[in-house]
Amino acid sequence: CNELRLTDTSSGETFVVGLPDQATGFDARSARFSPDGATLAVVALNSTTFEPSHVLLIDTTTGTIQHQNRIDVAGPLYLSWRADGTEVYFSGYSWASSETAIGRYAINGTLEVVELPFGSTLANVIVDANAIDLSSTELEPAAQCLPPAIQPSGRTTSCSFGF
Repeated sequence: CNELRLTDTSSGETFVVGLPDQATGFDARSARFSPDGATLAVVALNSTTFEPSHVLLIDTTTGTIQHQNRIDVAGPLYLSWRADGTEVYFSGYSWASSETAIGRYAINGTLEVVELPFGSTLANVIVDANAIDLSSTELEPAAQCLPPAIQPSGRTTSCSFGF
């Protein structure tokens, strides 16, 4: 879709959000509301390759783009919000690739991307380390964390990485 429409369900008011330069559409499947509903994170697509080109943060009360950052990550991207609404985490689709891109995008517009040294993932789950209990799990650094060859893998470790 080349327009994103946000409608306030209580007032019926609709906002139309335009595309950033060099983007041809929105990946509507990527759209995620922040925990408080005040911000919508969504991916815009490159006009030539139809790969992700931007991650946008949109104010849901005005329909204005608060922040947009260009990205160079194979898509689609999978987005998830940090529980306190201060960051959006994302991971790239890396099937048949040797690397997997993950990242975080702060609501102040700061974007960080890390390339993990393995691919062939369909979707990753990116979470804030403080949001889960890893006390009984052995952590491996990203360079030693290879994807399982078959499912279920029987892996009893988790991969760690830092931004």
